[in-house]
Amino acid sequence: MPDPLLQVSSLTTGYHRNLPILHDVSINVVKGQIVTLIGPNGAGKSTLVKAVANLISIHSGEILLSGTSIEGFRADQMSDLGIAYVPQLDNVFRSLTVHQNLTLAATRVPANRAAAIEQMLDLFPALNTFTSRRAGALSGGQRQMLAIAMALVARPQLVLMDEPTAGLAPSIAQDVLTLIQRTASGGVAVLLVEQNAKAALAISDHAYVLAEGRNQIDGKGPELLKNPTVGEIYLGAYRRTGA
Repeated sequence: MPDPLLQVSSLTTGYHRNLPILHDVSINVVKGQIVTLIGPNGAGKSTLVKAVANLISIHSGEILLSGTSIEGFRADQMSDLGIAYVPQLDNVFRSLTVHQNLTLAATRVPANRAAAIEQMLDLFPALNTFTSRRAGALSGGQRQMLAIAMALVARPQLVLMDEPTAGLAPSIAQDVLTLIQRTASGGVAVLLVEQNAKAALAISDHAYVLAEGRNQIDGKGPELLKNPTVGEIYLGAYRRTGA
């Protein structure tokens, strides 16, 4: 097993110190792999991603990137560490064009920013014909692709994605998940929160099931799809009686 790029160990955190949402949660994310967090609403999945993005402070435990603690870094410094965050909402600048959004996201690229932007337009051909269109005029799927392209243009080593297919038509959602697979195949680690648990588990190298703010079950994504407990409680399957 390769050494993890991201290690979250015994993490307890929340939005108020006396009201933790996560309790002693631990996960690992390996370079080039997709790791998915699933669980019921309120389980703490998005809270965990925000803690890794340093959008909320941790109460106890530690978060390590390549063995080094990232605690104390400001959220705007995370890209310098090679971490990109794609929130569920407000993830593009709607008043700016597609090209302007990518140009703004590429400001941290040390050299040849134009080439980095062109690479994203090649990777996301659906955006290539809309480079002069304001992001607010794009479809939901196109905006989500733009948000992912903005995250990748700075060539991060870890991308955090919070429900990237929320509100999308099934076919467009599948396109987004395919792009996530392509992202990981390029060597980028992906930590994913996804409402479509079945589709996410199918493409995940590893997954963690959270409930009531705690680790419950973890394993390879396709194996968890076959796990009867996961299927019954978290994927909407029903136990057959009388068999």
